[in-house]
Amino acid sequence: MPAGMWFVGDNQTGGITALINPAGATNGYQPIPPGSASDQAQFLKAAQANKTASNPSTISVENISWYNVQGPYATEAQAKAAIPAIQAKAAAPGEVSQIAQGQGPLAAAAQAAGTISNPLDYLADVGDFFHRLTEKAFWERAGEVLAGVIILYIGIKSLTEGTPVGQAASKTKGKVKEAVTAAILAPK
Repeated sequence: MPAGMWFVGDNQTGGITALINPAGATNGYQPIPPGSASDQAQFLKAAQANKTASNPSTISVENISWYNVQGPYATEAQAKAAIPAIQAKAAAPGEVSQIAQGQGPLAAAAQAAGTISNPLDYLADVGDFFHRLTEKAFWERAGEVLAGVIILYIGIKSLTEGTPVGQAASKTKGKVKEAVTAAILAPK
């Protein structure tokens, strides 16, 4: 691979193409300077694929998305001179247009953002709670739970009465009752 190859592509990462012209008819193509050997290999592969493609691809090199990479060119001047022909053949679509078509690097993020629910939907749950208070089934279940708690209390109390655990619980109960009474009657 010759050193110092230049390529041409539309930088989709910075959002500049969408800011220049949100309708998508941008001329955001720019020369891509020579980089590392691995970067140049990625650009060369994309450029070869885009020469014959009817729908140019977007690639990501070092966290920068490039649309319709073309080249290689020996100098920056040659790369700049090629931009008008590339723009005429495949106009840089811009991010807004790509997102609308479900293409490009931000399309997946836009689709994921569409699945976020409205945070105010939970206010409906408050109304639902109060509605359930008027339903017969709610009060049947509440009564069953209360009866279960009472039965459980009676069973545990009768099992522990007269045992060391029951006697310790009775002493603790008396101390807790005194502390609560003192807290309530304390001057404020």
